[in-house]
Amino acid sequence: MSNVIEAEQLPTLLRDDDGQWHLDYFGEMIRTVPDAATTLEHASQWKSAHLTRIDQELEALRAAGAANATSKWSWFKQRFDASNVQNRYLPPF
Repeated sequence: MSNVIEAEQLPTLLRDDDGQWHLDYFGEMIRTVPDAATTLEHASQWKSAHLTRIDQELEALRAAGAANATSKWSWFKQRFDASNVQNRYLPPF
């Protein structure tokens, strides 16, 4: 019997589009919604505000010609926006 735990069995890991595994810090971020976000509306506003801030950062990076940083933030936004974590009142976005 093997004591090896497969990556698929670990809820803290996600497989990305390129097949590589990484920590699911998106889910953890969403689980840190402030205690004030006790309704679906508040939780949705929280996530929306963060996506707006990410868009502002992307705009500034593009204007500065920072292609590498823009690529990283774009990847992050895509994963954060697609995160399907249901915690408290968060819907599957």
